[in-house]
Amino acid sequence: MAGEILGYGILAAGGLGVGFYVRRKGSKGKYKKYEKYGWGIALIGVLCFAAAIWETVSGQSKEVYKLERNGAGEGAKEIWLSLEAGELLEQQTFPVIVEEQLLTKEEAERLLNMAGREAETAILGANSSGEQITSDLYLPKMLQKGTVEASYYFEPFDLIEPDGTILWDSMEEDEALVKVSAELRCQEYQVMHEFYIRLLPKMMEEKTALLLDIRRRIARENQKTGESYVQLPETYQDVDLNWKEEPENLSLKLLLLGLACMVLWHVSGKEKQERLKKALDRQMKLDYPDIVIQISLLTGAGMTVSSAWGRIVSEYGRQREYGVSILRPGFEEMKKTWREIQDGVGEQQAYGNFGVRCGQAQYRKFASILMQNVKKGTKGMQQLLDAEAKEAFVERKRYAKQLGEEASTKLLIPMGLMLLLVFAILMLPAMMNLRL
Repeated sequence: MAGEILGYGILAAGGLGVGFYVRRKGSKGKYKKYEKYGWGIALIGVLCFAAAIWETVSGQSKEVYKLERNGAGEGAKEIWLSLEAGELLEQQTFPVIVEEQLLTKEEAERLLNMAGREAETAILGANSSGEQITSDLYLPKMLQKGTVEASYYFEPFDLIEPDGTILWDSMEEDEALVKVSAELRCQEYQVMHEFYIRLLPKMMEEKTALLLDIRRRIARENQKTGESYVQLPETYQDVDLNWKEEPENLSLKLLLLGLACMVLWHVSGKEKQERLKKALDRQMKLDYPDIVIQISLLTGAGMTVSSAWGRIVSEYGRQREYGVSILRPGFEEMKKTWREIQDGVGEQQAYGNFGVRCGQAQYRKFASILMQNVKKGTKGMQQLLDAEAKEAFVERKRYAKQLGEEASTKLLIPMGLMLLLVFAILMLPAMMNLRL
């Protein structure tokens, strides 16, 4: 018990430590989401700690010499006790299985007899009498308040399902006598209780009887050989039967079509967004070498990074104005960064935002080089930019080769379609000549 108290104390202290640490970091701390878990663990630890102390102080073990059994039908139970045997066995917990009360033979026979009479009544369900069964049966699995288990068998077996559903379509006569065998089990005692019920479809409600009769007559029509049509029943007990073909439910079809169109529209929209995102990522990769090379050339010519950045953005803006250049997302992000610098945002912060917005690893690496230039000066930066420019150029060639391979793969589909068209043009005249 001492070990449990110590463990719960450590658990409570740990939870409190986490909660106070996260709270001290403030609402913007990266561990803020763990605060509630810390308080929860602390609460559990405190409650368990208090319960363990209370059990130690006030809970005294009580010697027991007998255990009360559950009543018949209630099942066995497991009780954990503390066991010690002097020097032979130190104190330890020991599970004891206590079985339910066992019945005498006379008690079991009495329960089985009562269960048989209960089964005869319970099986009727909504029917008023076993001589007039017109609806499905109810087959209880447990009788006599759970002390007796029951299983049911029927003869003939093809008229009633195991769940009590009556197969009226399988009846060939207007009534059927069914033998019910209820296998009753009470602990180790078992008996077979038998009784009879009478199925009377003619005693059904008129609506149910009508539908049953129609199904029977259509089934007989389907068994006829050499007939190209199935004759529908025309009368039932001097009442004319009128058959009509149901019209198509146009509104329902339009509803389903509309829902299908909405789903397709949603899926196509997501696919379009994915295509645009892939196209944007591809263009960003293609823009990166141009950006790095231009920055490297201009800074190598003696310009500062910010001046080179502004000149590149200005030149890109003129090309866009005169329609010389297409929309290039990498240079568009440079425009946003240049606008931030002009609005008073520090260069280091602006370059950091540039790398975050672009998202790709190469842009983040480039932004870190520029941030390092602002923070530590221009010493060694030109060598870093030159190396990055060479690496970007090599990566661009590799990526262009990859795009070319993908394009050649996509061309296989139209080439395959053209091949099928050529086969069709060649084979059609030959097939027509064969028919002639």
